Amino acid sequence: MINSLFKLIFSLTFFTLYLILCHTSQLYAQEQKDIKQNIISKGDEWSYHDENYLDNKDWIEQQFLPVSDWKTGKAPLGYSMDDLGTIIGFGKDSVNKTLTSYYHKTFFIERASDFYAYNLNIRRDDGAIVYLNGKEVWRTNMPNINKIENTTKAAERVEGSSEHEFHNKVLFPNNFLNGINIIAVEIHQIKGRTSDCVFDLELSGTNDISYLKAFLSNQDNQNIELKNEIKDLNYKIEIEKQDKELNSLKTRKTIIDIILIIAIVVLLIGAIFIILLIKDKIKAKDNIRDLKESVMLKEKELLNLSLTNIQSKQQLELIHEDLNAIIKKNETLDNKNVVSGLKTLNKMIDQNLNQEDEWLELQRHFNLVHSGFFDRLNKEYPSLAQSELRHCSLIKLHLSTKEIAKYLHVSPKSVQASRYRIKKKMQLDESEDLKSYLLNY
Repeated sequence: MINSLFKLIFSLTFFTLYLILCHTSQLYAQEQKDIKQNIISKGDEWSYHDENYLDNKDWIEQQFLPVSDWKTGKAPLGYSMDDLGTIIGFGKDSVNKTLTSYYHKTFFIERASDFYAYNLNIRRDDGAIVYLNGKEVWRTNMPNINKIENTTKAAERVEGSSEHEFHNKVLFPNNFLNGINIIAVEIHQIKGRTSDCVFDLELSGTNDISYLKAFLSNQDNQNIELKNEIKDLNYKIEIEKQDKELNSLKTRKTIIDIILIIAIVVLLIGAIFIILLIKDKIKAKDNIRDLKESVMLKEKELLNLSLTNIQSKQQLELIHEDLNAIIKKNETLDNKNVVSGLKTLNKMIDQNLNQEDEWLELQRHFNLVHSGFFDRLNKEYPSLAQSELRHCSLIKLHLSTKEIAKYLHVSPKSVQASRYRIKKKMQLDESEDLKSYLLNY
């Protein structure tokens, strides 16, 4: 029903328009055979950019706005031609010239519908693209590709008499705006070693009856486009009806998806929280381990220091014995002053010779470093004497028999005898090595 009504309206409109145009054309034909008005003339002044390539985005913006910072000159514009109105640049390298130059002009049309058609004539060397109010309306001698870049080369070389030839394109009122219009042109060269470049353009409106067929064809195309748009609209309406039927399902699905997403987010947050807790625990364990290792290192240092103190006191004890011998010798010689000084010194040494405190300190550090070594030995082998416990600790420190003898202040033979007693108290087999047993204890 809608399509039939549309066809009827379309037919009546088209027929009425046809009668009006025929009548109008007859009136124009009676007064004058051809009406033509120049809008842009050959040799007119243009704004142009020849310094470098324009970014595609900047160039598109320039097509919608008047330019004030560009150079200006009269057409023909170009270089290496004998009839130029303005010589333009081509970059710094004459061997590899800039491929693209840009041209821009504003013009005024009071009513675009005053003319059936508009003749656009262009002289270009090599290729050109013409834009009207930001929309591409013509490509001439340019490659048939979707996107033209600022370095795209022209399709063919222009040379000889073709360099002076104007090429024609018919435009229609729907291509223009009432009022101010902007035309922009980019000229592309075939290569960087091109010998010349030229651009000129002419635009005129006409009501010549010979363009009526083209005008009607354009109108017919517009009506076909309108009809197609109406079909598209009907199709969209039908789609919208189907969409409405699916809306409730989509809404329900959306709600389910949201709930699912929330659940996933909650699970993720929970998982992240658990991971962070685990990481914190691991970090705390690592810190505790590091702290224990640090304490252990300090205890080992203190253990070594205790051993050093014991050794130092043993040296003092040897000095003490030597001093006693010297005192006895000097007493026989009746050297009272020397004897008095030596006795004072000997008394000071006596005050520092008590090694029991050092052994107790060593035992405390040894227990910390070697996991309660003394306490375990005492518990498992309570018959071991203090000197034997000390002997065991020195064996565990990998000390030799001579070194142990020095620390215990006994002879190496006494050390061997003490080892035999310890082994017997521990009830170890004769074949079992005491040192190996204590190192692994």
